[in-house]
Amino acid sequence: MSGLYLASSEQLHRVTQTLPRVKHVLMVAHNPGLSELLWKHAPQSGPLSPASGFQLTWAVEDWLLAGVEAPCAVHQFSDSGGSTF
Repeated sequence: MSGLYLASSEQLHRVTQTLPRVKHVLMVAHNPGLSELLWKHAPQSGPLSPASGFQLTWAVEDWLLAGVEAPCAVHQFSDSGGSTF
């Protein structure tokens, strides 16, 4: 989806809510939407620097529940090799 490049956090969230039943999703997008999406689900997370990303993990059977339940794991990573859990 080329429309994710400058998508807002709300647009990114809507995409996750329309996914078919899958086990993993990789989403490549741009800030500030990605940072806002991270803070929405994991407010304790630090800011995303350029060339960085994050992984959110839910222990749910359906993506729709990811919109209402908090993630069970958060992993931030950056191009410098640093990461936090």
